[in-house]
Amino acid sequence: MKKKLFSFTLLSATLLSLSACGLSNATSQSSSEVTGTSEVASSQTTATSSEATNIDLDIDTKNLKIYRNSKIESYTVVDNIEDYVGTYKGYVESFAGLEEIQTAIFEDGTYQQTETTLVKNSELDPVYVDESGIVQLVNTSTTVDGSNYDYSQSAIFKRGVLVEQFDNVYLVPLAMENLSAIWDQKGQLNYTDALLSASLGWYNRSTSSEEDWVGYYDSVKNKLNGLDTVAVDSIDSFDYFQEGKYFGKSDFYTSTSPIQKSEDIVDIVKNSLNVTLNRETVSSHISNLNDLYQYANIGKTKIESIAPGTPIYDRETGEKYEVIYGFKYEGYPNEIKFIAYTGDVFRIYSGTEENGKYISY
Repeated sequence: MKKKLFSFTLLSATLLSLSACGLSNATSQSSSEVTGTSEVASSQTTATSSEATNIDLDIDTKNLKIYRNSKIESYTVVDNIEDYVGTYKGYVESFAGLEEIQTAIFEDGTYQQTETTLVKNSELDPVYVDESGIVQLVNTSTTVDGSNYDYSQSAIFKRGVLVEQFDNVYLVPLAMENLSAIWDQKGQLNYTDALLSASLGWYNRSTSSEEDWVGYYDSVKNKLNGLDTVAVDSIDSFDYFQEGKYFGKSDFYTSTSPIQKSEDIVDIVKNSLNVTLNRETVSSHISNLNDLYQYANIGKTKIESIAPGTPIYDRETGEKYEVIYGFKYEGYPNEIKFIAYTGDVFRIYSGTEENGKYISY
């Protein structure tokens, strides 16, 4: 049995590219195929299940190496780490406008950070679907020190460690990823959903088995746990602490000013990835019509919701699936197109309405 489905991709993908990139998913394995009929297969399945449910996404500082002065040394937590632990938020001027920096520093010497650009007079018009199912424009404006800015459509998520060098303490990134903006049902920027969507794009397939979950978390580790060895001989462009003050630093910044401690920090910065990307949260990523709409990224297009339970048919096999969340809209040329989520963790179908029936590509 083949099922045409669309795995999560980065939000910058257009609907046309989604339609063209359908993946073919083989028939779900039978119970005997999953568990195996031999003791070897059974033990392998047990090991896989254990691995999938005991994922640790924290940075492994015990095995991290530092390359300094042409020598490799084991990473050690900086002295007096308690002086740096906490959450911080501030703004730094850049060529684009302002950079909003949110940082959390932890007792094991690691940190997490988001960096979001605030621009003057953005020409972008992001949209969301409110709780009534109506497409609305996002109000991206914010005010900083009496000046008006607009949030950009992406943020950089960083993870790294604190390293002492030249009598300063530097925030050295091990990994950084660009996250496309996701707006919730109230039109608010949702960093957690942005990270969830990005992580699903990294794995780029449905997660219907324990092996799939192991593969998903391995892909997250590959992206966000970063380097095993980091060089610190040239760290002029990294954020740093000097005489107890925290400064943001980048080649793109035009000024520096101290970043202050703050409790007003987004969840993906202050929480462990073991919390942010736990299995339950990932499984329930699409929990309303707006989540599906944000994924589809079809722009300012009028939509009509499809009632839950409505059947969708596979064009090749004729098999039928039921909508959990779905919507239709007018496509080109003179087609009624649809996007529908049918569950089973990220099984999303796209197609056209034909003679009152929803037929997937």
